Amino acid sequence: CVCVCVFVVPPAIVVLLLLENLIRQRGYNLLGGGRRALCRRKSTTSVFLKQRANLSTTMDEIKEKNNNEQQPANEKTSQSNDEANALEDTAENERSAVLENLPFDNKCLHELPIDSEEKNYTRPVRNSIFSLVKPMPVDNPTLVATSVDCLNLLGISEEVAHSPKFVKYFSGNEAIPGSKTAAHCYCGYQFGSFSGQLGDGAAMYVGEVVNEAGERWELQFKGAGLTPYSRQGDGRKVLRSSIREFLCSEAMHYLGIPTTRAGSVITSDSLVIRDVFYSGNPQQERCTVVSRIAPTFFRFGSFEIARGQDPETGRPGPSEGNFGLIKQLLDFTVENYYPHLWHGGVGESDKTSTKSDSSSNQTPSSNVSVHPQEAQMYKRFYEEVCVRTAHLVAMWQCVGFCHGVLNTDNMSIAGLTIDYGPFGFLDRYDPTFICNRSDHTGRYDYQSQPSICKENLMRLANDLSPLVDEAELDEIRERVFDLEYNREYLTRMRKKLGVCFSDFAHDRKGNLGSVEKKDMLLIRDLFKCMHETGADFTNTFRLLSLVTIGSHDEFYEELKEYLSPIDEMKRAIQPRLPRVTLEQLLENTLYAKSLGVPLAYLEAEKVKHLVYDSVGMLSQEQKDIHDKEKWDAWLTQYRQRLQEDVVREQERRKETGVVEARDHDDDSTTLSLENYQAMRMEMMNSVNPAFILRNFVAQEAIEMAERGDFSGVRSVLERVKNPYTLSKDQTLQKTPAWACKLSVSCSS
Repeated sequence: CVCVCVFVVPPAIVVLLLLENLIRQRGYNLLGGGRRALCRRKSTTSVFLKQRANLSTTMDEIKEKNNNEQQPANEKTSQSNDEANALEDTAENERSAVLENLPFDNKCLHELPIDSEEKNYTRPVRNSIFSLVKPMPVDNPTLVATSVDCLNLLGISEEVAHSPKFVKYFSGNEAIPGSKTAAHCYCGYQFGSFSGQLGDGAAMYVGEVVNEAGERWELQFKGAGLTPYSRQGDGRKVLRSSIREFLCSEAMHYLGIPTTRAGSVITSDSLVIRDVFYSGNPQQERCTVVSRIAPTFFRFGSFEIARGQDPETGRPGPSEGNFGLIKQLLDFTVENYYPHLWHGGVGESDKTSTKSDSSSNQTPSSNVSVHPQEAQMYKRFYEEVCVRTAHLVAMWQCVGFCHGVLNTDNMSIAGLTIDYGPFGFLDRYDPTFICNRSDHTGRYDYQSQPSICKENLMRLANDLSPLVDEAELDEIRERVFDLEYNREYLTRMRKKLGVCFSDFAHDRKGNLGSVEKKDMLLIRDLFKCMHETGADFTNTFRLLSLVTIGSHDEFYEELKEYLSPIDEMKRAIQPRLPRVTLEQLLENTLYAKSLGVPLAYLEAEKVKHLVYDSVGMLSQEQKDIHDKEKWDAWLTQYRQRLQEDVVREQERRKETGVVEARDHDDDSTTLSLENYQAMRMEMMNSVNPAFILRNFVAQEAIEMAERGDFSGVRSVLERVKNPYTLSKDQTLQKTPAWACKLSVSCSS
């Protein structure tokens, strides 16, 4: 106990305590007087001093012992820290090694012409497919989010994606070993007019990675800085537009729609000036880089670079008349992205002859020799592009997706959704929905997307005409596109409606069968009902699985929550053009065209006037009655169609005795309504999403990110991974009133 006291009690107190203790042991009072007391004090003091010396020695020994005991512990802790640091360094080195050893095989740059000019400045780039460029560094790059599933395609794990080295490489601040950055030269018909050279003004080819499965993936950085194609821009993208592209790329993938992918979003402290709505109110925004991944980013506009001077705009392609360059690009595209079509039996000598020199210094050629079997290969290639494009736009229509800028430079040659700018998903169904605030005439509205895609295929046929007869390509497009669009669209819409047992039928000319025509009318009437009642597109289809045959169900009671109130309807369906102006322009369409107003826009305005006449003057009570009548009428048709589906399947089973594997009722040759309903619900919930990337969802995540909180982006990413699931604690989305004012433009 004494030893403990020495460490916690001041020395003066210790002296007094020891003296008192010793005196009491000898029977003396410390306050007693006299000679004997004094002598005793002297003797006691000597003893105390001796004991104090002994205590000091003991304290030193204890301190030394404690030091000796603590030293190994400190050394052990230090050693453990060193070992942990060494392990972390080793792990970081391993993560860095993954990035530094990505299996790049940059075939595009090895086999296609590269611009010989090495300086990076805005200019026409002639007789070249690529220009070499370098990313521009950003200040303090910060990881916003990663899509691990996407990065896995490159062999990059989640641990690697969250390493400091990943941020440096994928922000463009450091070059990834093996990569070779370049910008692609292409042209485009923008809003129907040929714009001449466009190119990768804000995107950069980084390289092609061949993963362990043998898949080749092109890696791009979007927003990494200036290129020769940046025109008046700065080559940068900002946080809001980058988040939108990142989230929608992945959302479309998980919806099952062909798309380019997005692997990461990295923002920074570097700033640029943006005027979002061209309203004269610019603001500073953070430079942000998105990594994009696809088999290829070649587009329809890639084949427009040899075009001659356009009669309307006066602009030529940068490689005007160089059809040898187009043939070289076309051969490369077919061989690498349509390998099952490559040459189609052309002999080895012919194959060799089509390989072109990758140097951009080759002599431009306007006269190109094409082997007959090559011409056949090109026609089969064009036909497959038509099929892929038709299927793609049919998928868009079935989920209510509107691209917003369907220029030829924004259409993938591989049939992918590409370049996410002012896109939007339908909330309330509106066939004239325009998601792009810059699209003043509604050229790219929702209902026009199939016809625009077909028109762009016509442009592609014209681009290939120096190599193959354009009339033959036109015949292919007219024969294939509408048929394949209808096939994909009706097949998917039947699943969305829960019509389980109908196959697609048509005649030799591609005309729809009688059942198909009837189903198309049912779908048309559904959309008309949705439009006139202000029904939410996505939620209506999701709720249709509640409809049963011949009995009361909960469908309409659930749907009412997702029908627009009358005030919102009036604002939404208000025509832009006054009726008198519309009638005058419809009477003189040539005059309208001279003003830049297309006929399709006038027809859309006409529909708006018709809807407004029938709904716009109603009160809320009148609208409720109107809505119920409309839905009762359509549901009668719908239940009748479902009954026909059941009867047809029951008859088939009786005749054949065959039960399809998709059925729920085991080996029974009968089909009960209960089992049919279970089949419908399972099928419908697998194709009708419960969650889509609505504008307000993306906007909420963007606003959080702009405040420095990236959890919203990551949370939305996790939700879009499972768009068809709806847990018990989740509800269908309902767009808030404030979101109706949201709008995006080409700069968004």
